[in-house]
Amino acid sequence: VSQAIDCLTSWQMSHQNVQQLVVKTGEFIQARSTHESRYEGVIPKKKVPYLYLEGDGVKINGQKKQSLEVHRFQVCEGSQKVGNRSEMIAPHFVSHLNRQKAYKEMMAYLQAYYDLRHTVVISNSDGGSGYEKAVFDELALGCLRHEHFRDRYHVHRKIKERMAFVPQLQHRMIRAIEHYNWQEVQLVLDTSESLIEEKEAEDFEHLRLLHHYLQRSWPYLKSLKARGIKDPKACIGTIESTHR
Repeated sequence: VSQAIDCLTSWQMSHQNVQQLVVKTGEFIQARSTHESRYEGVIPKKKVPYLYLEGDGVKINGQKKQSLEVHRFQVCEGSQKVGNRSEMIAPHFVSHLNRQKAYKEMMAYLQAYYDLRHTVVISNSDGGSGYEKAVFDELALGCLRHEHFRDRYHVHRKIKERMAFVPQLQHRMIRAIEHYNWQEVQLVLDTSESLIEEKEAEDFEHLRLLHHYLQRSWPYLKSLKARGIKDPKACIGTIESTHR
């Protein structure tokens, strides 16, 4: 930026000056975007049949091997086809380095813009710290019904990591979860265990951890259809792609 200003204008600006302007602008935007008056006069509130709510943290590598974790929440009213791609309907994104502040900002937005009394809120997360079902229960306060899902991308990744020693059974496990068949899940785990060689004690531990993970996540793995949700505009599991 400093070089561009030098080349393209009659001004001169050092990279230190550019950095100072970036910091001051960031502080100004943060103050405006979190001021208590930002949602004043938002009436009437929207009434929609479904809202799709997601949250996740993403780590960004910084200088000197330091990393920042950006906490993100997003909400939309579904998705629609625009040409050959899908696009979220009325999306709103919240990002902050402080998870609690990001959560409060999303709570303020939902309460200001939506009347949730007749809305089914469908939430999705990887279940990590700060993104448990209870967090989304609070964000969905006052809604007609709340359905929480475990993010399928993370579930599939966990299966592939824990079952790396039996790649031929990974797809069978994923299919068992898609059919919400715990008996088949258990059968795949037993089959995987029978294929472990005596010296590979680490693989037993991987299976044990996967078993506990799936048990904890099981209530949140039932499909939209199995829960009686038939929204043609359903939009779930998109937060990974919107991190960019």
